[in-house]
Amino acid sequence: MSRGNEYGAGTPDFGTDHAVPLLQQVLGAALGMDVFVVVVDLTLAIRVPAMAPLDSRSRDSVDTAWVAVADLAARLG
Repeated sequence: MSRGNEYGAGTPDFGTDHAVPLLQQVLGAALGMDVFVVVVDLTLAIRVPAMAPLDSRSRDSVDTAWVAVADLAARLG
């Protein structure tokens, strides 16, 4: 999931991400699907000049997501 902001622990907006919990509820709880969430935060940092100071954190988030996706792919086969 791509997010223009960041909602992880220790961030000012922690606990205000309504997209991931909704998907987990609908796809996981209601439909019984296994849900694996990989997020990329601060995706707007490379496009919005006011967010330019967050660019390195955005790139770190992308790198972390690639590792998580590769790990998930290996586990799921």
